[in-house]
Amino acid sequence: MSEQPPVAAIAGPSAWQFCIDRGGTFTDIVGRGLDSSLQSCKPLSENPQRYRDAAVQGIRGMLEIPADDPIPAGAIESVRMGATVSQYRREHGRPCRADRRQHHRCS
Repeated sequence: MSEQPPVAAIAGPSAWQFCIDRGGTFTDIVGRGLDSSLQSCKPLSENPQRYRDAAVQGIRGMLEIPADDPIPAGAIESVRMGATVSQYRREHGRPCRADRRQHHRCS
């Protein structure tokens, strides 16, 4: 009796899937394409001279969509996004500093 491959190996996603971690310096992006292959990129989190949002820029790059073109409806199945506590607080105007004893100390 032969083993059956996992379902994910048989049928890939119906559209791209993205996992994004926005950090203070870089935004890490992993995309799973229609053929289930993985791609990754790591744009600067802040680069206002080149783009407004690092996550959107990374997705555009993986999908090979020029900056002025809209992302086609249905091209993206899912986006999972996370950020470090300190990055989230910085973006919302709350200072945060590292503290070895308590990991983060935010006001």
